[in-house]
Amino acid sequence: MTLPFPSSAEAAPGTPEETDVLIVGGGVTGAAMFREVVSRGYRAVLVDKGDFAGGTSQASGMLAWGGLLYMRNLEFGTVRKLCRARDDWISEGTDEVQVAPFRYLPLKKGGRSSSFVRLALETYWHLGGRRRSRPFRDQSSHPFLHQGRFQAGLAYEEAAMVQSDARVTLDWILGARAEHAHAWNHCALEAADWQDGHWQVRLHDRRSDSPRSLRAKALVNAAGVWADGVADMAAIQTEHRHALSKGVYLVVQRPKGLDQYLAFEMGEHGDTLTLTPWGPAALWGPTETLVESIDGGFQPDGNDVRFLLDQAARNLSTPLKPHDVLSLRCGIRPLAVKKNHRATKYPLDLSRKHAIDVDRAKRAITLFGGKFTSSGALAARAADRLERLVGAPRGVGGAGSRGAPGKAPRPHRPTNFCFADHQARWIDPAFARDQEACWLLVDYLRRRTSIAQWTPRLGLGAGDSHLDEISRLAEVIEGDRGSLAVEGLRAAANLQDETLECAFMRS
Repeated sequence: MTLPFPSSAEAAPGTPEETDVLIVGGGVTGAAMFREVVSRGYRAVLVDKGDFAGGTSQASGMLAWGGLLYMRNLEFGTVRKLCRARDDWISEGTDEVQVAPFRYLPLKKGGRSSSFVRLALETYWHLGGRRRSRPFRDQSSHPFLHQGRFQAGLAYEEAAMVQSDARVTLDWILGARAEHAHAWNHCALEAADWQDGHWQVRLHDRRSDSPRSLRAKALVNAAGVWADGVADMAAIQTEHRHALSKGVYLVVQRPKGLDQYLAFEMGEHGDTLTLTPWGPAALWGPTETLVESIDGGFQPDGNDVRFLLDQAARNLSTPLKPHDVLSLRCGIRPLAVKKNHRATKYPLDLSRKHAIDVDRAKRAITLFGGKFTSSGALAARAADRLERLVGAPRGVGGAGSRGAPGKAPRPHRPTNFCFADHQARWIDPAFARDQEACWLLVDYLRRRTSIAQWTPRLGLGAGDSHLDEISRLAEVIEGDRGSLAVEGLRAAANLQDETLECAFMRS
């Protein structure tokens, strides 16, 4: 059943005043949790102060991987679970992920020996239940690689998202909507008070600038990097908090002949960089930098870009030029740590395990950490805790199947919109507005599609060559406010250009 989203001026018919569970956060963790509890028959409302997938879930490396690098910390149990989740997702046969042929490139000097890397990949393959192709020596060459820097590569398999991380997150949310399951973006949590055995919640609908109120039996805090702030606001007790690691990717023109996912050994911290094919583009990165606060963490700076440009000059046959960089991706990884943790370690030395903290007195669950690969397993475990808090659901029926990612029904979406000279066919903008809660121009360009990432200047094109097309899109999405949206987009594009210009001048 197709459920239209409400207009910005009015609530949808049947908007609830009471629900079983309120989920705060519309990133991948909140989306997986929403789908899981709805599939079990609970009434649920999901809210996000911005767009769905508007935080870290739009800035990942686009991989569903088994955590090869976590073997450095001897986290074999975590790696085994991530490999199982990755392979289960692949076996679902959806168009969300596909097998990704990887090639690990050890350094000739200053890196690990080829024998050590081969042993590590063999161990990784065994931890993954030998469900992927066995690693093998791969001596194929690419003209865009720095000749003489690497030993023969070692091939193995991971999984990668077909369209985008934001699109996966959105589809999980849309697929779980039902008469008893509502999802509201651009709807901010303003207050949450535990009173008389229920959560009394005050929300603010930013689209209509109007208040909403809700009564919930339980609250799930799945706000990602903002989870600590939500817990403080609602006075929820937790044992963990988040350490924050900033990760930046350059979105570059896809090198000719790039048909593998490449992992480059850096020779520092035991870290790697990846070159990931993605449509007409490729992702180069990421950086890994601990940050103290969220403010500014989602904005790449000149140092981030300069580091990636310098690494490209070391590893690629030709240094990147300004016209090679299409856009920037920047996210903050939420790493689960104990509350008394002091951030002194290199981010990769911190565990990637997730944590589920339960405040039984207030029937609240806070989710820390989490990844795309393991989000389904995390949601299933958290839903088990929820059942112990609130009891069995009323049995109103669910929209998905229990647990594994990718099984929720995919809503039909017409992909008949062409933009510029892209080969891709994008979702129709009017459909995105009416059926996918696409309220802002940037929602469409950045998350409903990848136009803002595959096209220079956030979709405007070099020299704003696509300004007329963007203006027409803005009118469809935002109506009379479209011209203001375009001006905002131009300002953001200018800021990105300044960051790139500064980085190239100093590289």
